[in-house]
Amino acid sequence: MSTYNIPMIKIIFISCFLSTIGVLFVGIESVYFFIPILFSSILLLTTYYKSISYGSTVFHPIPLVCIIMLWSFTLAPAAAVGLDSYLILAPKNINWLPWMVLISWIYLFGVILFCSAATVTLKPVKKIKFDRTYSKKKVILFGIPLLAISLLAQMYIFSRFGGILGYMQSWTDDKSMFDGLGVAFMISEAFPMLLLLVFIFLSNKNAIKKRIWIIALVFIVFVILKIIFGGLRGSRSNTIWGLFWFAGIVHIYYFRLKFSQIVTGLIFTIGFMTIYTLYKSFGVDAFSGNYNLDDTARFEGNPIGDILLGDFSRAGVHAYILSQYYDLGTYVPKLGSTYIDALFKIIPLVDSPFNSYSKNAAAAELFYGLQVNPNSEDIHNSRIFGVYGEGVLNFGPFFAVFSFPLAGFLISKLDNLTRAIKHTDPRALLIPFISNASLMFLLSDTDNFVFFVFKNGFLIIFFIFIILYSRSHSKINSYV
Repeated sequence: MSTYNIPMIKIIFISCFLSTIGVLFVGIESVYFFIPILFSSILLLTTYYKSISYGSTVFHPIPLVCIIMLWSFTLAPAAAVGLDSYLILAPKNINWLPWMVLISWIYLFGVILFCSAATVTLKPVKKIKFDRTYSKKKVILFGIPLLAISLLAQMYIFSRFGGILGYMQSWTDDKSMFDGLGVAFMISEAFPMLLLLVFIFLSNKNAIKKRIWIIALVFIVFVILKIIFGGLRGSRSNTIWGLFWFAGIVHIYYFRLKFSQIVTGLIFTIGFMTIYTLYKSFGVDAFSGNYNLDDTARFEGNPIGDILLGDFSRAGVHAYILSQYYDLGTYVPKLGSTYIDALFKIIPLVDSPFNSYSKNAAAAELFYGLQVNPNSEDIHNSRIFGVYGEGVLNFGPFFAVFSFPLAGFLISKLDNLTRAIKHTDPRALLIPFISNASLMFLLSDTDNFVFFVFKNGFLIIFFIFIILYSRSHSKINSYV
């Protein structure tokens, strides 16, 4: 257990560097963003290093979230102004600068609340005493049937569309044909990670650590399987977050990845997301050679900048809904209705009895200025609002800020929990997923978050705990 040691000189230097970059990149308008960037950077880096000093890694909840928040809640508003890229296919054009400035200062307030809650909650923890007593017989006994069920679910999905090519063509022609397959996706898309865990549990850890080529080969197979099991329906996140989980397992369970390897992984991730946009937009027609990135209409300028702003930031969405909230003056907050609706979505064949607005219905009213009857209208909306944006839909711009300290408290609790797990404990394999879920809590909406947790975590968590069910782990509660 490390002592609490914060490198303040380094933190101030990095924060000043980021603020200077903002000034050089944005130009004269940087005067509005300098203070939010400087102070948010100092707070987030201080929280990051506090967790690191207690024994976490970049694949633990608080460090990962703080790193992403340096972009999404600190630099993104200024970057949007510098790139003149705000919101793809915005319903109408607005004067973006004042709203970006406002959201930047709201983010600063949110970061202050997030880091305050995190600082109070983070604490050093003792490692949980746990021996790897699972047997390989249990891994085979439970792993093989679960793999078979997952594989059969994917085969069922393919068979509904006449095979893999028919599946891809259906995605190209009519994406609504995939509606109602959520449970099947939850089971089938767990296959690559289940197979990886079975491999890890049945193989010799020390032997794998000495043969990097084996990890490289497993990685290639894993990427291919992630594309087949989920990626072919245009889900970039299905592949990207799977790769993050894989890298986290290597970093925590086998050996620490070098900084250069992590940077290489980030470059690969951005490149993959950029190129895969073609398939997401055009399906199998993307391979015809008749389309390029400009044809997707998903980018207004630099594709990498638009991906960073669109996928890892909600600044444009937040600025727009703030402008709509105050300009329209007619929107009525839903007082938690979208959260209730999202929770009922995980119960098959059961609708919310509370006459609740879905996120899509509430967003249609605020985003597009429509009048919606939640009981009679099924509204489709592909926008993602994040924890603050959904808070605005439910409680308005001011009270939505208090979602930040809630996030800081919960994510810090998870950070304490994951740091208490030894790297030899099989449950350590869940740490990257828990960190990923923590990030999704901030950047996604409740319905997306719930679906992510169940689709990516349910079978995996069930498998790990079922091979360890004979052991008592009640001690874990004392460290949270």
